[in-house]
Amino acid sequence: MEEDGIALCRRASGGGAVYQDLGNTCFSFLNEIPSSGSAVEAPSVDFKSINNEILTAALSRLDIEAQASGRNDIEVNYDGASYKISGSAYKLKNDSTTGRLRSLHHGTMLLNVDTNALSSYLTPDATKLKSKGISSVKSRVKNLIEVNPDITHEDFVEALETEFLRQRVADAQMATISQDEALAIPEVKEEYQNSREWEWRFGSSPAFSVEFSRRFPWALMTIHLDARKGRVYEGKVFSDCLKPDFVDALNEILSNPGQTDMKKLDWFTYDAEGVRSLVTNLSKVTGAENDEQLKGWISDIEDWMMEEIVEGKST
Repeated sequence: MEEDGIALCRRASGGGAVYQDLGNTCFSFLNEIPSSGSAVEAPSVDFKSINNEILTAALSRLDIEAQASGRNDIEVNYDGASYKISGSAYKLKNDSTTGRLRSLHHGTMLLNVDTNALSSYLTPDATKLKSKGISSVKSRVKNLIEVNPDITHEDFVEALETEFLRQRVADAQMATISQDEALAIPEVKEEYQNSREWEWRFGSSPAFSVEFSRRFPWALMTIHLDARKGRVYEGKVFSDCLKPDFVDALNEILSNPGQTDMKKLDWFTYDAEGVRSLVTNLSKVTGAENDEQLKGWISDIEDWMMEEIVEGKST
C-alpha cells in the first residue's frame, strides 16, 4: 500500500476494512435517538433499518432493485446471483454536549470501484469467504455501473437526497460543506489531525505474537516477534547460520530483557518503516557496509520481513 501511495485510515466505528477510490460514494446518517439510555443500551428506534430503506428506495429511483442483507450489507440480484454493493458500520455514542444518545451509520456504495485494486488490498480471513461460498472479495461484489450503465455519483446523491426528504424531513434545509469550511470548525479540525497520527492508526492494536521461517541459501532463519500497540517490544531469532555472530547481533537488537515499557524497541513499529529501521541498525552493528556477503544477507532479511509484515503473510 505504501509503495502504491494508498493511505491507511482507521475509523472509530470499527468493523471490516473497506477500499476507497473515486468510484465509491460514501454516505453517513447521524441520528439523535429518543432514549434516556446510554450507548450500552439497545436504542428504542432501529435507525439502521430506516436508513437502509432510504438507500434502497434511492436506488429504486435509478432502476436498481436492492435489499438489505445480514447485519451491514446491501445487495443486488444480477444474472441469478446476489452481489454486495454496499457495506456499512454503526456506532452509538452519548453526545458530550447534550448528553443525548446519537447514532452514526455510515457506509459505502460501489458505483464504479477498481475491483482489481479492491481485491488486492482487502484480504479477509479465508474462513469468512468460505462461509459465504465465494473464492475472493472481487467475486462477491458488483459495481452498480454494471447494473445501470448510466449511473453517476451525482445521480445517486440526488436520489438519496430526494428519498431522505420524502421519508424523514420534508422541510430540511440542504447545505454543501467544503473541506475548508469543515476544517474551520475546531472540533472537526482536531479529529482530522488526530486521525492522521500513527498512534491512532496503529497504536491501539491488541497484543499479538508472530513467528515465521524461511530457508535461505546461507541459513534457515526463524524470527519470533511479540508486539503490542503496533510496536515490537521483544523478538528472538533462531538459525543454523554458520556465522553465529551475525545472528547474535540481530538478537541483541531485538532483545529487550526485563523491560515492559518498550523504550528500547520504541523505534520498531510493526510496519515497513520498522523493518527498514531494523535492517539499518543491523547493517551498522555488523559492519555490512564493507562486507558484500553480509549486505546480501541483510537484503534477504529485509525482503523477507517486508513480505511477512507489510504484505501480511504472517497474519
